[in-house]
Amino acid sequence: MGQEESDDAYVAYSNQRKDTVEEIGFRLDARKISSELIRRIFILARQLSCVLMTAQYEILTADDGMVLTAVIHSTAKRFVDDPASTLLGLDRQNLQDRANYLMRDRKKDLPKL
Repeated sequence: MGQEESDDAYVAYSNQRKDTVEEIGFRLDARKISSELIRRIFILARQLSCVLMTAQYEILTADDGMVLTAVIHSTAKRFVDDPASTLLGLDRQNLQDRANYLMRDRKKDLPKL
């Protein structure tokens, strides 16, 4: 696990025994993009025969140039460069769809009222 204000990574398992990895996630600090970290992520993805998916659900092959381009053009990077313009340009439906996707598994665990 990384720091809240920096790069971060996590592993999600499909069960309590932790014998099957469901997802490996990375959060990259858009304020200081590390080309070395991106290179290591794409090497890992190649070794695991995986593809990468951005927060906008874009599928990327394990290619460091493609990953770096996606990071540079990400909403997070645009926000770092120009917060006001980025916030004004956000698509509300897209944000709601992303929030619903992120909450999909948590809804199962919520107690019914």
